[in-house]
Amino acid sequence: EDAFTVDAELPGVAPSDLEIVVLGEKLTIKGERKVQAPEGTRMLRRERNLGSFTRVLQFPVELEADKVEAQLKNGVLTIKLTKSPAARPRKIEIHTH
Repeated sequence: EDAFTVDAELPGVAPSDLEIVVLGEKLTIKGERKVQAPEGTRMLRRERNLGSFTRVLQFPVELEADKVEAQLKNGVLTIKLTKSPAARPRKIEIHTH
């Protein structure tokens, strides 16, 4: 109810090559996958694309940029995004007279 979780498969991408930005209702993931083969190696086939990438995800509610948590483990980036207080469900107390 209070948060979203995003998983992105990013094998071969170092944490230092990633940038995560949250603004309003958008999450932007920018990164770069670099060549990891030793110099002088001849590649016959490459299964992963190289170079820069950007992904922008739009959410239905505003996110709290100060409460974003990100972890990169075994090539999977997991981002937890907390909804802004205004977007969270609230239980309304009913008063009787």
